[in-house]
Amino acid sequence: MINDVKVTSPSHRLGRIIKGYHKVVYGNILAEAIGLEKIRRKSPRFNQWLEKIESI
Repeated sequence: MINDVKVTSPSHRLGRIIKGYHKVVYGNILAEAIGLEKIRRKSPRFNQWLEKIESI
């Protein structure tokens, strides 16, 4: 829902906020710091996608 256009994608929004932000470098670091459980709680669509994969 937030990736429809380049301006609203999370990586581009973070790039405007954090000078030198690079998704490939910092994405994993941030996800690890936040934790998968918290990400799943905050993002129902992401959680549903993971549940679908886990059920396979």
